[in-house]
Amino acid sequence: NDTATQRPPITIESQEIQSVCPALAKTGNATDAEAAELFRRLAKEMDTKGLRIIDLKAGEELLADLHSLHALHTPGPEARVLCAMLKRVGEVEIGLSTSIKRFGFVNHLRDQHGVSADNSELFSQLVREASDAIAAQDYATAHARLETILILLGQPHQPSAELSAP
Repeated sequence: NDTATQRPPITIESQEIQSVCPALAKTGNATDAEAAELFRRLAKEMDTKGLRIIDLKAGEELLADLHSLHALHTPGPEARVLCAMLKRVGEVEIGLSTSIKRFGFVNHLRDQHGVSADNSELFSQLVREASDAIAAQDYATAHARLETILILLGQPHQPSAELSAP
């Protein structure tokens, strides 16, 4: 896979595995059923907390690794990635850095796909509200407005839908 050779490997620390998946940390292996259960847990956590792949440390890279490992049918390594993602979901604090990261993604999507004339006014209003919320250090509101913008720009309504294979 050319993509895997173009980027450095993702580092998953052993404590990421130990704290979320102690049985996996002990054995180093997982079954298909265990990997599937971890996937369900991750999806539920992402949806409950309203977190997307972009909110996770190295989220895009972890997702690419997850897809590759799933395609190779390697449930042990796949489970390690899922455990790391679960740990990182638990570590996300909605704040300035997550807001800035989301704004960058919004800009990327807008530049790539544009905003329809029908949604232009709402898009501008939501961007203003998100910017005002960041200025007021109300990051939860900024996160919510940016989430609405992401959906407006065609992203899935449920954050966990991003986990689906490409």
